Amino acid sequence: MYRATAAKRKGTRLNTAQSKQRKHIEVLTLVEIFERFMVQKRTEGLAIRTVEEYHQHFGYLLDYLTQDISCEEVTPDMFRGYIEWMLHDRGLSPVTINVRIRFFV
Repeated sequence: MYRATAAKRKGTRLNTAQSKQRKHIEVLTLVEIFERFMVQKRTEGLAIRTVEEYHQHFGYLLDYLTQDISCEEVTPDMFRGYIEWMLHDRGLSPVTINVRIRFFV
C-alpha cells in the first residue's frame, strides 16, 4: 500500500534556495499600486467622474506624504497622521475627511 501512495506522488521537494526564490514578492510603491488599482477600476466601467475622484483623493494622500513610498512603509499610524493632518492642518470637516478616506477602503 505504501508503494501505491508513493507512486501517485508528483513533483519533487524544493531545496531551500528554490524555496526562497519562490517567496520573493515584488515590493511596489503606492503610486504603482494605485496605477494597478485604476486599471482594474477602468475595466469595471466606472463613470469618468468616479475615476477622476479616485485620482483626486489619491493626490491628497500624496500631498500629505510629500513623496511616493513603498507599500512596506504604510502603517496605521501613517493613516492616523493623514486624518489628523486633514482635520487640524487643513481644517477639513469630519464628513469631508470620511469622503477622502473612504476611497482607501
